[in-house]
Amino acid sequence: MAERLKIVKDDPWLEPVEGELEYRRKLYLDALKEIEEASESIADYADGYLYFGFQRDEEAHGWWFREWLPGAWEVFLFGDFNGWERRSLPLPLRPEGKRYYADPVLIVQVHQPEQLTPELAQLCPAYVYVPVEILDTDFPRVAPFLEQGAQVVAVLPRVITDDQAEDMHAMLSRAAENGVQEALVGNMGHIFFARRAGMRVRGDFGLNVFNSYTEGVLQQAGLVSATASFELRVAQIRDLAKSIDTEMIVYGRLPCMITEQCIIRNSAGRCNCTVPNNLADRRGALFPVLPAFGHRNQIFNAHKLYLADKHEDYETAGLWGVRLMFTTETPHECVAVMQSYQGLTDYRPNGLTRGLYYRGVE
Repeated sequence: MAERLKIVKDDPWLEPVEGELEYRRKLYLDALKEIEEASESIADYADGYLYFGFQRDEEAHGWWFREWLPGAWEVFLFGDFNGWERRSLPLPLRPEGKRYYADPVLIVQVHQPEQLTPELAQLCPAYVYVPVEILDTDFPRVAPFLEQGAQVVAVLPRVITDDQAEDMHAMLSRAAENGVQEALVGNMGHIFFARRAGMRVRGDFGLNVFNSYTEGVLQQAGLVSATASFELRVAQIRDLAKSIDTEMIVYGRLPCMITEQCIIRNSAGRCNCTVPNNLADRRGALFPVLPAFGHRNQIFNAHKLYLADKHEDYETAGLWGVRLMFTTETPHECVAVMQSYQGLTDYRPNGLTRGLYYRGVE
């Protein structure tokens, strides 16, 4: 367990907000680390104004204008020097041989402990999203991922009632003691649980990021990333301002709904969550029914979202990360899917869908 902050030791009245104070301290240290890694020192970082913007070049007897705009498709410079013609002076898209955008990090999310295999870890995902319940009961399974340098993120349930709050706090606290520093939340109220455990907070699809204003609010709330709604088109995701690191779900069975009552137990007369269960519609499509925290059920889409062959679209959308969301996949299928997204195989699942990302386009 990390040593307590001196300010809290000196002032016990701050103990109720200790998690928030520790969270802010982590944000500061993380930001300082990024600055020092990129610019060697905070002083060099502060000198960025000497490079970006308008800069006089005495040797060339002219001016340079530079801006870092990783999500921009077109940039134009205008003013009284060109009669305020908005499109007459385009800036080059990028220097020859260089990209203004970075490749998004690859994230995997699991639903079952069996999906956390050494074979999947060997493919080196940057982040692994794991339900906090699995971290609580099967934490050794994430060891191979930690050895490969992956960041493990605790996924909070979509629903947490008041009578489950203390159990959730206990599980998150144990995860934090094991070194987990981040949590994924899909409900604004759940930020409290993550902060209370001293964790940084990432936003899931449940926060309904449909526009740049929502991203701005989440940034102000202290989140470190957000997930674009899977009901947006790719073009709309590309156009988000991305004031906060933004990720996109590019593979998996998308969630349809969550039920308060366990429909498996109600229909079978007993809890039988270890056996695959499905709901069938009138056309015969099978929608997987999986157990969720608190004896609830989650119902997922009958078809798997698949975009590996559309990688150029999401790689140039200014995204921080792309997520592969595993639900009913076997451990072998998880590996095959990730290899296809890394360009190592041409594996494609049966019954795939493009979701709503390309509606009206194809």
